[in-house]
Amino acid sequence: MSSQMESHPLMQWINGLIIRGGAKYENGDLYLTPLAARRFALSLYEKNPVLCWSDTDNKALGGIKWKTAAIVFGLKNHDWIALNCPDIRIKNSSALNPVKLRVFIPVSTGRLDPWKEVMPPKLGISIFSIENGRPVLTSRPAFTIPVKLMG
Repeated sequence: MSSQMESHPLMQWINGLIIRGGAKYENGDLYLTPLAARRFALSLYEKNPVLCWSDTDNKALGGIKWKTAAIVFGLKNHDWIALNCPDIRIKNSSALNPVKLRVFIPVSTGRLDPWKEVMPPKLGISIFSIENGRPVLTSRPAFTIPVKLMG
């Protein structure tokens, strides 16, 4: 692995999860374990779902140009929120071809069922803070991406 990739915050984040048993990488797809998924929170903003992560995780995930998301039902015996980036290469990367990545975040089965009725057009992405031991959406989403429902 090149030193450029080794210092990429996302690669450090992914490697840290894999080394600790918090994720598996399969053909460009990163599947988080339920324990690793506790790094994320779900919220609502203007009737649309919002996926939140901590300020610490934002160093790795916030700089990625996520293009689309999916709410996936019943894949590998879980429901998921999946984020898709068709090219995670950093500026001046030596990689010649795009490097795609999808991150699958497991969600308790049934927790996403209400979205089957509503069919939200977009997913917000935001940072959460901790108040009284619980994650709280502190501002409007930093950005939104199109979301589709699958399964």
